[in-house]
Amino acid sequence: FPQTFTIVLPSAANNQPLVQIRWLTRDVPTTPAGTGGRASFALEQVSVAGKSPQASFTISNNSVCNGASVSFTNTSVNSNTYEWQENNTTFSTSLSPNHILNTAGSRLISLIAEPGVCADTASHIITVADSVGTIGSISGKSTVCEGNLETYSISPVANATDYFWVLPSGWQGSSLTESINASINNNSGMISVFASNACNSTSTAELNVTVNPFPGITITASAMGICQGESVTLTASGADFYTWEPAGSMNPWVPYPQVTSTFKVIGVTMEGCVGSQSITIIVIPAPEPEITEDGLLLSATSHDDYQWYLNGAAISGATSQTHTATVNGDYTVEVTENNCFGASYPHTVTTVGILKQVERKISVYPNPNNGNFSINMGNEKALNISLFDITGRNVTGMAKISKADAFNIKNVNLQNLSPGVYWLKIEGNKTNKTEKIVLR
Repeated sequence: FPQTFTIVLPSAANNQPLVQIRWLTRDVPTTPAGTGGRASFALEQVSVAGKSPQASFTISNNSVCNGASVSFTNTSVNSNTYEWQENNTTFSTSLSPNHILNTAGSRLISLIAEPGVCADTASHIITVADSVGTIGSISGKSTVCEGNLETYSISPVANATDYFWVLPSGWQGSSLTESINASINNNSGMISVFASNACNSTSTAELNVTVNPFPGITITASAMGICQGESVTLTASGADFYTWEPAGSMNPWVPYPQVTSTFKVIGVTMEGCVGSQSITIIVIPAPEPEITEDGLLLSATSHDDYQWYLNGAAISGATSQTHTATVNGDYTVEVTENNCFGASYPHTVTTVGILKQVERKISVYPNPNNGNFSINMGNEKALNISLFDITGRNVTGMAKISKADAFNIKNVNLQNLSPGVYWLKIEGNKTNKTEKIVLR
């Protein structure tokens, strides 16, 4: 049978320093069964180590800087022999040692506790951080413009986890990284930054920044309101270089707006600071007079002032809304409205000396009447007539009449119309007149 075997002691044996083990052996019989064989007993004493050890410990800090000393407090039970290891390398056999950690990263600290032949192990992880490196200089503009957005930065610092920026008074911006976007007000001052981690901080890097003021651009205009077709002079101040919108780069700038327009100027100082301003110029449309003819009476549309011209020459004293043509030719009228000038298209008159003779023979009678009246057509062979009420509405359309008898008189019946005042427009080959008639 086997020469080696294992015996598990009951837990009660842990309280006994010495345990006796007794066993029986028997020779293999050489005679028939049950007739022979020898038996013998053996006695052995076994030492029991005692209760099983339970390893445990606490640490003063589980996150430290490279080169820091960590204290370990042993809280193990049932043990009297100890081995301390860092990443499986023994560094102490003391009960509760102090240990300096010189390698960055995660370090496994283990305690092996044993009373002799039995052992137990407890472990903790300690994070070891390196110190931050050296900080460099701040990159960015040292002369800036009020109102701008500028970026400042430093090169990344070795082992740094945070960056702390300080901006001049009134500036806006924050960052925990190696760069910062700063919104600049009108204060010059110092920008500073330092880097840090859990171990230490760098020195402070600084940059002195000068702020140039925001250019206050102003625009003056030769007039805030102009007549259509006129120019306006716009002058900008407050900067060194100017660009106008719509397009223009001269200062002063002289545009010719045809409608009410808004002009914008962008000004740039020698330091590169930019400002802008806008102005609206009101453009008054030029009056557009029209000429109508009633016989030889020329009438212009309503405006403020008038001057009549014949063949391009001003007619002395012809400064009213109407003018009676005395000779044939091209008539124009120049008017003003809101201090703006406008001129009509030429109106050609060719009937002076002819129209007067014809018009003396054309008449409407009786007037007033009851809607039944006669028109003496004079020397005209045919006439076009239209009747308008006092609102200007054509109530009959256009009717063409021709000679009705030897006396060239044409009877007209409009008795279906309501009583009132009407205007009868008469047009012929040499006739163009309007007669007021009253229907009763």
